[in-house]
Amino acid sequence: MKQPCYKNITNLVPLKKSALRALAACNLVVQKKEKIFNTLYKALNSSNSEIQETAHESMKMFMKSCTIEVDMAYAAMRPLLSMLGDYRNLNLSIIKRLSSLVQLFPTSFNEKLCESMQGHLKKWIETAHNNQKSGQPRPAGQVLSTEVQLCAAIINMFHLIPAASKNLIEPITTLVLIGEKALLMEASSPFHEPLMKFQLRYPSHVVDLFLSEAALKDQQWCRYFEYLLRHKDGDKFCEALRASPLRLTNMLSGQLQVTPSSPIASPAPVRAELQYRAIRLIALLVRYDEKWLPQQIQMRPFMLSIWISDNFLERHKAVDELDYVYWKEPALLLKCLINYFKYHTDDIELLFQILRCSISRFIPQFQFVKDFLDDIVAM
Repeated sequence: MKQPCYKNITNLVPLKKSALRALAACNLVVQKKEKIFNTLYKALNSSNSEIQETAHESMKMFMKSCTIEVDMAYAAMRPLLSMLGDYRNLNLSIIKRLSSLVQLFPTSFNEKLCESMQGHLKKWIETAHNNQKSGQPRPAGQVLSTEVQLCAAIINMFHLIPAASKNLIEPITTLVLIGEKALLMEASSPFHEPLMKFQLRYPSHVVDLFLSEAALKDQQWCRYFEYLLRHKDGDKFCEALRASPLRLTNMLSGQLQVTPSSPIASPAPVRAELQYRAIRLIALLVRYDEKWLPQQIQMRPFMLSIWISDNFLERHKAVDELDYVYWKEPALLLKCLINYFKYHTDDIELLFQILRCSISRFIPQFQFVKDFLDDIVAM
């Protein structure tokens, strides 16, 4: 680059990218393997994101046909890894470099890295919270603080580390949701997507976690669970939830299944909350697969029992005392019952009870019931 022919070139990035790709194509030149590796690795540490990305792709291509000795890789990575001892050493560039290394050398990292990153994440969430409380100004035009961006980048690492086990799901999820609450950023949180990427590796474990007693009692956890189920990539979570009909049936009955043989009956307020959560989850599943609920015959009596119960009616009549989040509950439950009836058209009792919506006063509108009667029943 110091040759006279490059003197008038104002932007050397395209040239450097081409050089990196050319080096990657030299993977069969065994005697130059170490030199090429070190050159590509040096480019991984570039401050220019384009060069970093090209170096990553070039290194991946180079390693496909060329075996890199463990000692050579460790020798190159040692300076970067030595910086992970203190969370204050981390910045977005270092996390990006580390993420690249995890993808290139996945077997070189174990659970110790996960534990280290978990500790750093906690520290940076605390730092972000403290800076927010103190009113520390951000650079002009910056929507998210540097600390929040760094937290999101750290969370994004967990799905890249093969050694990150399902045992990390609960502590990482707890840490992230507590952090979102402290930072007052739940609705537009940049943590959701990277956390979900990690959770997608263990969908059944995630569903079990969110159907636990503590999670079902926390509205923030319930909202995040629904976010997972509604997400365009959330099919695995929906499948895992569909595979747990007994858990949902217990919730409809107002019980919490702690063990397979010992359901715990809950007090009335808790029972109503469990039933509401079950109705919301079932309604979500019905939205994406209308054939699932009609197969769950055991749920029918519990849903109908809730619909015709005096407690349910009285609770929704007392609008002034009812939190607005519950206003849609009657409509959601009714949609579930209608979905069930469409596949059990001989269930006349159910049809008769569905019509109760026309003699009771609820906040939501039931135009969909009239459409159902016109399009399905009257046909």
